Amino acid sequence: MDGTLTLENDAQIHDFLLLFSVNRTALYSYGSQKLMRRVWRGLRRWHQANPIGIAAAHARHHYDISTELYRPFLDDQMQYSCAYFRNPEHDTLEQAQYNKLIQATAKLQLKPGMTVAEIGSGWGGFVIHLARETGAHVTAINVSPEQIKAARGYAEVAGVSDRVEFRELDYRNLTG
Repeated sequence: MDGTLTLENDAQIHDFLLLFSVNRTALYSYGSQKLMRRVWRGLRRWHQANPIGIAAAHARHHYDISTELYRPFLDDQMQYSCAYFRNPEHDTLEQAQYNKLIQATAKLQLKPGMTVAEIGSGWGGFVIHLARETGAHVTAINVSPEQIKAARGYAEVAGVSDRVEFRELDYRNLTG
């Protein structure tokens, strides 16, 4: 009732989750639990709905603020997705983000002249890396004008403006 959970006798959160998972099937057999699950699923679908106009508003709320706000805690390319620490004891954030770019690029097996759609391109770090390292043409879409503006500048400095196109567009409206 006070918003806390106390585990006793050296129990861990893992033990609590295990107890729940072992008893989950039995819990679902109760009518009230079935009803609550149906209501929860319906509410989740409503809560997670992200229509095009609202999706853009959410993204702008988070990203259409000064890019300078993000600089202190992102790497030099403004990457904010998961980094890949090959050597967690020694890799810097910048190295781990670069490792991620190398790993993802290798998996794509892109060749010059290929075309890639990069959805939610952020500040363009991955887009620029793909264009520079593979010679592919990259269409990057994003609903944040602030990020697109910055990404275009970074692409210009990186010398890949001829191979990247930044478009302010919801991914559901991308064609081609």
